[in-house]
Amino acid sequence: MPEQLSTENSVPTSKAMSFYDNLKAELKRHLDSFQNESAAYLSFETYSGLNRKTLKRFLESNCTVYPQTVVRFYKWIFKTNCEKQVTTKLDQETKNFLVSNGYNMYSEKKDITDIVCKSGVHYEIYLMTEDQQTIRRSEIERLYGAKGTEALNDLLINEIVSSLDDNTVTTGTVRSSEDSNYYKSTASLIPKMLPWKKIETDYLDKNIGFTSGNVVVAKNDKNLLDKAYSEYLKKLCEIHERGLKTQSSERDNFIYSTLVFKPQLEREGEQ
Repeated sequence: MPEQLSTENSVPTSKAMSFYDNLKAELKRHLDSFQNESAAYLSFETYSGLNRKTLKRFLESNCTVYPQTVVRFYKWIFKTNCEKQVTTKLDQETKNFLVSNGYNMYSEKKDITDIVCKSGVHYEIYLMTEDQQTIRRSEIERLYGAKGTEALNDLLINEIVSSLDDNTVTTGTVRSSEDSNYYKSTASLIPKMLPWKKIETDYLDKNIGFTSGNVVVAKNDKNLLDKAYSEYLKKLCEIHERGLKTQSSERDNFIYSTLVFKPQLEREGEQ
């Protein structure tokens, strides 16, 4: 399951709350170490790759953040753009927290969007090899032909997938850093990957889920929208975890994408 960069508003456990309180204190100390606020936030955006609003929101509210965001906070604290350097410097408590929340400590996060989003085949192979899942080279060649071979070789060369034997590939040592460009590119790819011909034949096929529309939210209920999105992601993670614990013959793989944003007309009023 890919990690999110946004904050979530679900109610954390007391143990998690203690972790977040300690993290906030550490971030505030680092913020106060700069001569002025402007320099601090410029440094934050340079090292973390996040907007300063993310840090402000985390420090000023009771929201939690996803593991990838925690790592990006520490990029700023440790003054490095290298994710590997961050994970080696973290204390054991932080490492344990990240691992228990689904963060892969053993992969190297890089900007590989141009590679994994080169085609729908590239991206599908990338997703199908998440979490040490395996797929067969022969199946890729059967389904995609020369395009499958080309995509697989691109991913192998860049260590995004790795070979277990002559016919089996799995997760590589490199994973996407999942910045906004990654989500923009993948969100445009997934609609092209949908089996539209099958949808036209059977609109209610239970193996295909898609929707689009508009939801009107009272300003006082904005937290309910945040909570609904957060609970949706958590439920997906729970289902995913259960799936990984079952035998490969007893599970199915699905690809998903979720976008929630204000329309252009309303965003104009906020600028």
